[in-house]
Amino acid sequence: MPTLATDPRYRRAAATVLASYAANQAIKLAVRRPRPQLEHLPPLTGTLTGLSYPSAHAATSFAGAHMLSAALPAGPLYALAAKLALSRVYLGVHYPTDIVAGGVLGTAIAELAS
Repeated sequence: MPTLATDPRYRRAAATVLASYAANQAIKLAVRRPRPQLEHLPPLTGTLTGLSYPSAHAATSFAGAHMLSAALPAGPLYALAAKLALSRVYLGVHYPTDIVAGGVLGTAIAELAS
């Protein structure tokens, strides 16, 4: 019986998530959109950079959901990806368009990989 380490579907999913993260970072460096800054309302979490567009959390979670849906039920995977992505707006570290762009990017990369 294949394990997470030996099943090619999971290896391909991990590689796709890494690829979506790399593409996301390249776009983020090219666009250089600053994170939201609302007066008297600081973000609820820290971030590694001050760059916002697109959301790496959205890109990687949707890439992972797309790739893992071949082996696991898709509904819960996409629900989790959407909740994770939307939480970034709630936390005050992304604009809604960052989330949409990240989700589209991750899904597109996963579609190309599958």
